[in-house]
Amino acid sequence: MKAIIICPWEDTLCLREAFGLSSPFLLSIGNKPLLEYVLDFCNLCGIREIRVLQSRPDARLREYYGGGSRWNCEISYGICREGQPLREILLRNAGMIGGDDLFLISGYLFFACRMDAGVKIEVAPDEVRGKVLRGERGLFVAGRERCRNFTLEGLAESRRLRPGDLLSLDSVKNYYELSMRLVSGEARNYVMHSYCRDEDIYIGAGVEIPLRAEVNKPVMLGDNSRLSERTAAGPGAIVGCNSLIDAGTSMINSIVMDNTYVGPELEIRNKIICRNRLIDPYSGTYVDVLDEFILIGVSSRLPGQLFHWAVAMVCGGGILLAQAAPWLLLRPFLSVRPTPGIYFVDHRATRWIRLNLYRAPARIWCDRLFYKFSLHKTHLVVLAMMNRIRLVGNHPLPVSAEVRELLERFGNYHLGVFNYSEMLEHEDDPVQIELDEFYYSHHAGLWFNLKLLCRTLVRNLFRER
Repeated sequence: MKAIIICPWEDTLCLREAFGLSSPFLLSIGNKPLLEYVLDFCNLCGIREIRVLQSRPDARLREYYGGGSRWNCEISYGICREGQPLREILLRNAGMIGGDDLFLISGYLFFACRMDAGVKIEVAPDEVRGKVLRGERGLFVAGRERCRNFTLEGLAESRRLRPGDLLSLDSVKNYYELSMRLVSGEARNYVMHSYCRDEDIYIGAGVEIPLRAEVNKPVMLGDNSRLSERTAAGPGAIVGCNSLIDAGTSMINSIVMDNTYVGPELEIRNKIICRNRLIDPYSGTYVDVLDEFILIGVSSRLPGQLFHWAVAMVCGGGILLAQAAPWLLLRPFLSVRPTPGIYFVDHRATRWIRLNLYRAPARIWCDRLFYKFSLHKTHLVVLAMMNRIRLVGNHPLPVSAEVRELLERFGNYHLGVFNYSEMLEHEDDPVQIELDEFYYSHHAGLWFNLKLLCRTLVRNLFRER
């Protein structure tokens, strides 16, 4: 038996508007994408050849799932037209189907099953079994003879599918209710990502949980998610991969989507948070939020700004005095060369600057000393002393349309010589950089910046490049 999974673009309109999706098959449900549930089921049934069809292809889908070796199957990708009948789709993919029976999913659907129970799919050569949700949307098993002339006439209802087992994810409400069902116990029926033995707590890889944070089951924490001090996650909380929950925030029966930063001292109940968007799951309405903490930082008083500037000038001058001699000695012998680029200066995205940044790995001892003494920053400190960029600020973001959209969500971005992402050694991870910069935007201040500067200089002394 082989499998074809079809996801028409029109079926995901509501979720795409709410979550800004590129590919619906990459949207996490619980703590893994929808397509992974299907692949696990196919693996359990012995289906080894699977084709995924979309009306609008996305290269990231292929990057994530690859050829299917992780699921012990072979995945291929294809295109179908909007509104194309199933009969035409199967005819166009007849070469892939060959003379085998077919497991067919049409629509953006989730079907309930128990992965710990033996599953065997049987169908007569001239039979079609399954369940229709609407039109040609549903889950079907077709015999080899019906694949060549596919129709839903005489469809035999599946004996395995009970009422409610097949759910169309065509609304934010359906998505939310399914997620809550999974975290509240149904996830036990599936192969979930977890490094915790407690069946009501699902913890992914690389999760950070401080001693003063609370994890109240049931709860799901995705890969590389981070909780801060005094954070309370759960009951009924789902935190997506690469997400950060700041100090003092509590979450109950709520979902934080992948790659999302949640600010400090918040109480979140029965909501979905996706980037800077707060969503009511029952009505589907949403609000794009610019946190007031950022607004307060933007409107700080002039005397405070002058004091911060004066402290930055003193620190910058001290760094230049300390670096002048070693920079002059080592600069002629370097083998590394800077990489030129154009970067945004602030969140208005109307100013940019051309910078030469040292990012190449050290090859000789001079290069290593150059990085250890932070001499790769000397020319940037000069720009900070000229007030063209900040001494401590945000990570350099290159000029592009995508970054311009990102800066609209920051509200308080200022390019800096030293930055929070670099201190944490996250320079090569774009997703982590975005989260770090949101965190920095909320916590930036005189003492925070001074600690960041000192820690970065010390870290560079001991960092291996």
